[in-house]
Amino acid sequence: MLEPEQKREFSQADRTAGGTPSASLLSGVEAFLNRFCPHPDVLIPCFEAQPGRLLRRLQGETLCCDKEQAFEFWIVERGEVWVHKDDAVITTRRAGELVGEAAFYRTTDTGAAAPLRGATILVPDEATLFRVDKKFIADLDLRQQAVWHETVARVLTAKLDEATESRQKLKSDRKDVELLLSRFVTPEGRSAARAALADGRRSSQLDAEACDAVVWFSDIAGFSTFASGRSPAESSRTIRVIMDLQAEAILSAGGEIDKFMGDGVMAFWRAPDPERMATAAEGQGSEFGLTAVNGSAQA
Repeated sequence: MLEPEQKREFSQADRTAGGTPSASLLSGVEAFLNRFCPHPDVLIPCFEAQPGRLLRRLQGETLCCDKEQAFEFWIVERGEVWVHKDDAVITTRRAGELVGEAAFYRTTDTGAAAPLRGATILVPDEATLFRVDKKFIADLDLRQQAVWHETVARVLTAKLDEATESRQKLKSDRKDVELLLSRFVTPEGRSAARAALADGRRSSQLDAEACDAVVWFSDIAGFSTFASGRSPAESSRTIRVIMDLQAEAILSAGGEIDKFMGDGVMAFWRAPDPERMATAAEGQGSEFGLTAVNGSAQA
């Protein structure tokens, strides 16, 4: 990346990215200004007067890399770019959107030439972008600078609102997952899973654990014959009722459901010592409530 004081040398592809300036040339820039700028007419001439700042990037090119110094940012004129972090696409920025500005405006350490980027920006297909740097901003008159900075503030506010909305959705989704897990996993199992996630571990990194356990298998006798004479909807409703009864009984007895298998259930009770082995065995015995399950299912 170049220092902000340096004059950028443009390749022929950069110079001819869009040809002669026209209304269609700056359609993405105009869309951006019309959406975020309080006075588009003040800034549009500044963009139209500098076609050399239009950059064309081809499929698969990298616009910038994570941890690079941020001397510039871009308005997407045509196409789209991907903001990429930790082998995943965080978001996509399309024509009429600003990208890379958060790093450009980030606070820098004392003595640093520019702030560092927090993500890589990739071009999935051919794209055209308008490059903005300190020189572009410095060449604006005072009114234009005021309008420009208000425009960027509006962009950052919109992105903050977008992030807040996404965060709220994630919190709602997490509550739904917790509710679902609470039906099939014991509090001990949920606590272990949360602890693993809090430590930054993922399923592929979890070590196997050897443990004595009492294992439960159940199967609904005659269910295939029962279902063959009924509609899929009726069979589904019946199997749900029976599975829910078993799940409630297993969990109330301290067991953990491993999986549902058609009309069968597999569950287990951890039994690392003789006392808990006896308790687990009792959980599957007369106190497990099988009579209640069978009676409710038949009803």
